[in-house]
Amino acid sequence: MLFATKWHLGEYDQTMSSHVVSSEYSDVRRRRHEEAAARGLRWALLSTLAALAACQPAQVTPPIDVESLNLTAGTTPIAGAAPPVTATPRMTESMPPAGGRASRPSYNIGNGFFVLNGKLYDANGNEFRMRGVNRTHYDSSASSAGIAKSGANAVRMGMYHESIGAAAYINVLRQHISTKVVPIVSMFYFPDDTSISCSDSTTGFAAGVAWWVANAAAFAPLSKYLIVNVANEWGPSNSTVWRDSYVSAIASLRSAGYLNTILVDTGGCGQDVNDLLNYAPAVFNSDPQKNVMFAFHFYGLGEGPPYSTVAQMNTIFSQLAALGASQGMAFAIAEFGPGRAIGPSPTNVTAGQVITAAEANGLGWLAWAWDDNSLPGGRSDDASFSMTYAGPGIYNTPADLTTYGKDVVLNQTYGITALAKPASIF
Repeated sequence: MLFATKWHLGEYDQTMSSHVVSSEYSDVRRRRHEEAAARGLRWALLSTLAALAACQPAQVTPPIDVESLNLTAGTTPIAGAAPPVTATPRMTESMPPAGGRASRPSYNIGNGFFVLNGKLYDANGNEFRMRGVNRTHYDSSASSAGIAKSGANAVRMGMYHESIGAAAYINVLRQHISTKVVPIVSMFYFPDDTSISCSDSTTGFAAGVAWWVANAAAFAPLSKYLIVNVANEWGPSNSTVWRDSYVSAIASLRSAGYLNTILVDTGGCGQDVNDLLNYAPAVFNSDPQKNVMFAFHFYGLGEGPPYSTVAQMNTIFSQLAALGASQGMAFAIAEFGPGRAIGPSPTNVTAGQVITAAEANGLGWLAWAWDDNSLPGGRSDDASFSMTYAGPGIYNTPADLTTYGKDVVLNQTYGITALAKPASIF
């Protein structure tokens, strides 16, 4: 997200007896947001390309034994419209029958999630659509328990301090796996502790990729369950720099042994559709595993008043769905908020409208954020992006959820409890 409220390592007392909270609104993020607002964005409709391949019988892979991981739940913790995309040749596999299982493509040699014909599948070949939340506090055990209780089937967790080592984050990822929540681990800060969001630094990005490579062996035991989000909201808008940097990054991660699904955020603070429309196919096709998913974050789109609109959102989401169908990659709306024109990239589009549009286009979604506390003592109110009032991340009864949290979790039509289904691998 363009901003986040985070607690530094050592500033959170797990006994809940003392809290020191700092709210960070970096100058870099503000400057990038102002630049984005000055540019503005305009949208062009994407023509649907290429019919889907015919179906063939699916092969069934055996279920995965969660117990073999020895997981323990209680462990501590647009200037100009985008031109139409030209279809490029891609490796195709037959679609599974409706409601059936997909066979892992022959070119994909991993043992976890895989992307096929515009959809994400778990290791058993069952389609998996993310319906979950973002998590900002790896050091709050309350968040692990609360997210599990919410029924979310996926959680995107940010890493702010790589200097503490991968083990601290892996411990939290294991907690989520043990409660049948698919973990998506995202680098939010570069290894030098500077924010990645809205950064165009290729030097910082390269340092982040190097950290992933150096820690490949540590993440390897989670490969059946884990999705790797390389860098939060990194990169310039509508840019070959974004394209080439991710082509290089994916090559490095694959060489290091990551066979997981890799999640790539679009540039322009995570809100530029042109990086995806113009350059995502090249990034996807550069991967020999063809196992890349792309993320768009829906906020204000840099528009300023009257901010982003439902019409713009519907256009973007339909463009992404059409691109996935024609080119094979998958997309998710990996961040959005409560609307109400709050935050540094405000919109009046509500969470319910975002979820409804995502569902209509077959896109996964992750709400920001479970535990984005805005007040001292780990507390939040209804003027923030947090889905929980206290902890941060405490959820025992509906009264623990903010108005936004109740909407995303408990709405009987589009809420997590109504829609989310756990991955079949658990």
